[in-house]
Formats: sequence, structure tokens, C-alpha cells
Amino acid sequence: MTSSLMLFVLALLVMAQLPAEATFQPQPRVMKRARKRIDRTRLATLNCRTLLDDSTLVDLDVTLTGYNIALCALQETRRDGCLSVFTDNYKIYWYGECSGHRGVGFAVHKKFVHLVKDVRGIPNSDGRLMTLDILLHDNDNPVRFICAYSPPNTASLEVREKFYSKLRSITKPSSWQMGDFNARVGRKIVTNAIFDTEPATSIVGPWSLKGDVTPNANGSLLLDVASENNLRHLSSQFSSR
Repeated sequence: MTSSLMLFVLALLVMAQLPAEATFQPQPRVMKRARKRIDRTRLATLNCRTLLDDSTLVDLDVTLTGYNIALCALQETRRDGCLSVFTDNYKIYWYGECSGHRGVGFAVHKKFVHLVKDVRGIPNSDGRLMTLDILLHDNDNPVRFICAYSPPNTASLEVREKFYSKLRSITKPSSWQMGDFNARVGRKIVTNAIFDTEPATSIVGPWSLKGDVTPNANGSLLLDVASENNLRHLSSQFSSR
């Protein structure tokens, strides 16, 4: 039996099994839409040890470009003053109060530089604090990014409290605090195995880099500022980073 005859017989058998009132309805073609590429705005923070030599700015540009970073908070820039410079793909801002020591900054990709509204170093912060206000969704209410380089836990309580007092004064609920806080904030203890269904009400998430459960001295100071401004510690919300 030829293939065309077999198809004809099968069609007759199918039709014979259908009720008399049944009719064939043309089925619309379902087109599978290609999954669109999602463009993610990548933020980062980097303790760069030093940016004193101009050649390190070139290396920084290459590194950030390789990871497709839009905005990066920088610590230990070790550059004095409140200045900026363009590299191939970024505008790099820095603030320091003593050349060769401490210093903070931001690297903003050239695609987003026009959105930057204000950049300032925080005076009398020992070159440890800088803010960058950028227009994202509302021209009247820019989002504030704060680059912070906290004194270590071995510093005196007076020095650390001075730093966090400065941090508190420039933080608002829409702020993003980024940097090297020399802090361990511990982690949230989860009793439910399926913690993804729990409401996100805790400042700290269920993971910590070193497995710490309780915060250290700097961590407690940082969490106080976060609690006052209804901020969340993002890196502890993810199992890896």
C-alpha cells in the first residue's frame, strides 16, 4: 500500500470515530518567542590597594570592562583631593585627605556618566567616605551611592564611632552603602528548611562569608545604621557572591 493511500485510510478512520456534529477547528500556530537577552546593571565594590600610579587606572578600566561593571565603589585609592579622570571606558572619581593613605572613589561607566548629578567627598572622614548621587528613575530624587572604607576593628572605639557617625549623617532610606566595612554582620538563623518562602523582614540574610552567626564590633555598628534607615545587607541574602 502506497504511503498516500495509507494516509487516506487513516484519515477516514479518524473521521469515522468523530461525532456527526464535530468539525475541525483550525489551530493557531504557536510561535515560540526567542528568549530576550536581559541587560543587567552590574554594581561592584573593590579594595584596589592603590591607584597612585596612573598605570593602575588603565588596569582598573580593563578589569571593570571585562566584568561589564556599570558602577564600582573603590577603596584604598590612596589619592589626595577630590578629583576625577577619564579612562577609555570609565570616569573615575576619588577623594582622599592624605596622599598615600586610605582614600575612596567611584568608577562610573561612560554610558552612565551623564546621569551623575553630584559627587562629593565627606570632609574630616580621614578619606574614608564619598557619595555619588545618580538619576535613575526620578529626576527630583536621585539615588545615593555611598563608598565607605571603615576603620578596622583594631582601631579605637572613638575612631570607629566617628566614622559611623559620619556614615549615619549621609545615609538616607534610598541609599546604597558599598565598600570595605571591615565588618562581619553574622547571619539570620533559619529554622524553616524552605526559607525562600519566608518574608524578607530581616536586615541580614541566611548566609555569611565565614559562617559567622553573630556580628563583630564593626558589624554591630553597621547594622545599627542599616536598621535606622530600613536598609538590608544584600550580600548575606545570597549563598555565593
